[in-house]
Amino acid sequence: MKAAYWIKPIFLVVCLTLLSLTLFGAKQKAERELYRKE
Repeated sequence: MKAAYWIKPIFLVVCLTLLSLTLFGAKQKAERELYRKE
C-alpha cells in the first residue's frame, strides 16, 4: 500500500518529462525545417 504513494509521483514526473522532451524535439525539428528553407 505504501508503495503506491511514491510510484504515482514518479510516474507523473516521467510522463511530464517525456511530454516535454517530445514537444521540445518537435519544436527543434520545426525550427530546423524553417532554417533550411531560407
